[in-house]
Amino acid sequence: MMGKSGHAILPYAIEEHINGKYIIWVYDSNWPPLYDSRPEMRAVFVDTKNNSWRYEKQEGEIWSHTNHRISLVPSSIYAQQPYSYSLVDVCNIFPVNNTNIFITNPKGESIGYISSELLNEIPNARAIPYMDIEATARDSSYELPTDVYTISLSGTQEETGGFSQIGEDYAIVFDNLNLTQQTEEKITTSSDGLQILYDAATPQNFNFISGFREADQTLGINISGFAINPNQPVSFETDINEHSFEISGISADGVYSLTFERFTSRTYEQFMDVAVPIAINDTQILEYGTDGDVKILIDHLSDDTIDETRTLELTESQKKSLFSVILDSPYFLYGGLGLLCLVVLAIGGVIGGRYFSKIKTTEKKRPISPLAPPQEAPSQSTHQIKHALSLAKSNQFQEAFDILREVVRAEPNNRSAWLYLGSVLVRMGDYENAEHCYMRAKKLGHPKADQALTWLNKKRQ
Repeated sequence: MMGKSGHAILPYAIEEHINGKYIIWVYDSNWPPLYDSRPEMRAVFVDTKNNSWRYEKQEGEIWSHTNHRISLVPSSIYAQQPYSYSLVDVCNIFPVNNTNIFITNPKGESIGYISSELLNEIPNARAIPYMDIEATARDSSYELPTDVYTISLSGTQEETGGFSQIGEDYAIVFDNLNLTQQTEEKITTSSDGLQILYDAATPQNFNFISGFREADQTLGINISGFAINPNQPVSFETDINEHSFEISGISADGVYSLTFERFTSRTYEQFMDVAVPIAINDTQILEYGTDGDVKILIDHLSDDTIDETRTLELTESQKKSLFSVILDSPYFLYGGLGLLCLVVLAIGGVIGGRYFSKIKTTEKKRPISPLAPPQEAPSQSTHQIKHALSLAKSNQFQEAFDILREVVRAEPNNRSAWLYLGSVLVRMGDYENAEHCYMRAKKLGHPKADQALTWLNKKRQ
């Protein structure tokens, strides 16, 4: 069993005892109800003299040095990906959904797998096998010296995948990329993670996350459903001095969703636009500043003339200690705080529960039907909502999305429209923005919003 299964837990305190013995107090997101009756199960017992450890994962199931390995890694809340802003001159690159990764620096030196054999030409770089088993191209992560890298991604068949890259004061994620065995998607990242060039080999409609630290704030950008065409490089560039994020070289028409988060030592703000239009040859600039409004400036012909300005909606705003913001924010549950560092104790590998659960048990509720009829007084948009639900039941999700999007833009406090927009987004595979919509419905007091969130989490598992 050595390293053949994995589990992730969160340590928060260490007690030193006599004769080289230690107790590491942990939070286990997979088994929180057990703590109510047996709080001693929250601990890993370590004996440094005998080089042994013991952890009761659940009642009667003992993990120890005899059947599993243990490792300590820094971790992000986002999908429990390792991250630490204290890393200096080091970055880590991880496959998403078992993607094949091959990495090359400006000197032409590479690291990656060729015909199941590891090639490593980059000084001080290494491949890290997942869960301490024999590494392959699909399960190995990479630790590299800070540099410019081109990451080539492919799959063994038609599938979706991506990668995350974590470095000093930044984290980026590309996900939902269409991958094949015959083509390679190439993404080049700068040494500070703030300049990215994506040269697609096939048409893509992907998700992108960027998190980074400025002098007095931490910022997160989450883009879903961004369309590009092959052989027309698109660049993403962050300017921390101008407090802006620019997308240029746009090569396809479409609509994407954007969520922006801004943290300071005393505040947390979230801004969102669920339907940002894009057109070929656009340049779009997100101006986020250090406070106030967050805007998208759209230059339709990339001729340095701003043709359209969109102000993102402020959907969350809190002023309190940052620690309280983390505990209270619903986005703590899915990883919106991707840059805030946690340390995860990984037993056999970092694969445990993706979402942090509440310790107290709650009353079980019947999962919501995603297309149940509205349960509140009709408004002027009731007919539109019913029509959208009818379209969704016929699997015409894009048409339903378009109608519900217009409803929430016209009636931003229509809680039913937000709820059903979330359900349609789930059916379209956009779980991140579906959660935003459900949270908005919850904030507006929809009685079924909690059930919808429960249903969404089950879909994600």
